[in-house]
Amino acid sequence: MPVILLCYGASARADACSGQFLDCGASTGGIEVRLGRQSLENLKSGKEASGTKTKVSYEYDTVVACGRNHPGQPAGEPYCASAVNACAGNTPEQGQGPLAAIYRRAVGVGGKPQGQWELVGNTCFPELAPRSKVLSMAQIISAFRRTPFANPTVHIQPEGNTTLVTLPTYFQAAWPAQGFQPGEVDTADPAQMLGHTVRIRPLAASYTYTFGDGTGLGPTSSPGGTYPDGDVTHTYDRAGTYPTQIAVTYGGEFSLDGGPWIRIPATATVTGPTQPLQVKTAHNRLYNN
Repeated sequence: MPVILLCYGASARADACSGQFLDCGASTGGIEVRLGRQSLENLKSGKEASGTKTKVSYEYDTVVACGRNHPGQPAGEPYCASAVNACAGNTPEQGQGPLAAIYRRAVGVGGKPQGQWELVGNTCFPELAPRSKVLSMAQIISAFRRTPFANPTVHIQPEGNTTLVTLPTYFQAAWPAQGFQPGEVDTADPAQMLGHTVRIRPLAASYTYTFGDGTGLGPTSSPGGTYPDGDVTHTYDRAGTYPTQIAVTYGGEFSLDGGPWIRIPATATVTGPTQPLQVKTAHNRLYNN
């Protein structure tokens, strides 16, 4: 049976769902349902996702769309890579996930449950879903960008920030003691993470080198190195003092409540301080002994 994708709250154009509502496998009878902002507002106001008035009273539960999570139960899997990837690449206007599954069941007088939980649909806007306690990816991205990243500096060889015209000069990323450099782990404030323990591990996505003479290198995955094996080098054509600099674009991973590390779908770029490099001209002289 072919899968039918219903995009409530989205444009009626044929491409309205492209890149905005991504399939993670949850379905209702073979029909994949993705709920946008308006659909979620409808649900919270007592309507169907499509906007029509419901004839039954419902209670709702929203869980991260991971295999071990079920409505009405504690989360067996607070986060999973598939739920993150399902909304990865979305803008805030498209919903940044994680993909959440919205369930409902009928209730009678006094709120007594009647019947079984049924899946209403999935959404990349967990923070807007009814009765949602899902930590949104937007909150995790905000915590990632609040990380006090280490500010990279440039280590240059020859030592002493002095080199010669036509001599290959080696550049390498260097890290200060302050801040979190690639691989070090920060812990976000639980008060901003719905009480969860969220660890943030920055990773170096790329480096960009500025040589100060109008040229540079990057973005590149190389942190550079020292003589003779370093692969980030530059040769200056004329003497002078050049402002060198390095910028690192951080990616990152997060771990929720001691769970596995999951890639954060965001980056942050930090530019280090300018370091002057003096380039001198070598003079050859013959001496009569």
